[in-house]
Amino acid sequence: MALADFTPDKVTVPLGKTASVDVRGLGIQDFSQLMHVHLDDLGGLIELYEKSGGNFTEAGLLQFVLRLVTDAPGLVAHAIALAADEPTLVDKASTLPIPVQLKLVQTIGTLTFEDFGGAKKTMAMFENLLASAAMMSRPAAANA
Repeated sequence: MALADFTPDKVTVPLGKTASVDVRGLGIQDFSQLMHVHLDDLGGLIELYEKSGGNFTEAGLLQFVLRLVTDAPGLVAHAIALAADEPTLVDKASTLPIPVQLKLVQTIGTLTFEDFGGAKKTMAMFENLLASAAMMSRPAAANA
């Protein structure tokens, strides 16, 4: 299959009784946009994720979700709009009921990470990439 033939997997999530939205997993460009706009929000969430070691207990997951809802509502709405391929509708995404937003975040998270072994494995891939880049950027004598 050629790259031109690729279409991201999408899942339809109901928004209520009569409406629905198709969402896809987020890519690096999406994460870049989210980081530029919501860096402060992401810091607290990443810290919470790291403390859990990527393995949330039920209480840990509840704490993460509460932090997401209280500290990063703009991040949630922005991620939903990006995953729906409607980046200009962040304000509209922010008006969705909480259970719908949480279902969308769960679905987007699954589409983003699940096929590749989860968020923990994806973070490990990033760490390996950064370590390799750091090693290649050192002078040749330091690598010998």
